[in-house]
Amino acid sequence: MEFLRKHLPLLLVFFTLGFSAIAAAITYTIGRNPYGYIGLGDAFVFLFFGIVGVSGTFYLHTNHFDPWILLPASAIGLLSSGVLNLNNMRDIENDTRSGKRTLVVHMGSKAAKIYHLMLVALSILLSLAYTIVQFRSVYQLLFMLTCPLFALNVIVVMKNTDPRELNLELKKLALSTLTFTLTFGIGLIIK
Repeated sequence: MEFLRKHLPLLLVFFTLGFSAIAAAITYTIGRNPYGYIGLGDAFVFLFFGIVGVSGTFYLHTNHFDPWILLPASAIGLLSSGVLNLNNMRDIENDTRSGKRTLVVHMGSKAAKIYHLMLVALSILLSLAYTIVQFRSVYQLLFMLTCPLFALNVIVVMKNTDPRELNLELKKLALSTLTFTLTFGIGLIIK
């Protein structure tokens, strides 16, 4: 009982965050006005897959909040938004016909390509900034091994003229993001 009384506020915060993430996942495409179809999907992906997911996990493992963790949390959120952006670039024609007003539909293919470049580049820059500020070992730079994967992805996306051909790039970006996340984490663990 003492444990519950002592940790109740924190338990409520994490319960609320978890419930909010589930609600956000459901209301992305379901309901009267799904937020994914009015151009807000990227913001929610950034928030829940980046800021909340990484910062929350960090807090649960360390029992404290370090504001610097917002840099890699934002990097992961940006890459996750990049995956969604690429998905929406691939589906732009169908989404336009069916009235789904994703961010890509709002901004158009040309601006979506520039947005994609910005998402990927900014995620790398934020990760580098975190590594410089929190530098303890050269192993923290392991994530840089993924930069060629991201560069190739951006080059293909920028040159693309047929949205249907982005399906393979979508898979590659998702796997590159996973590899980035793993190498970033391993780099922090190895001393």
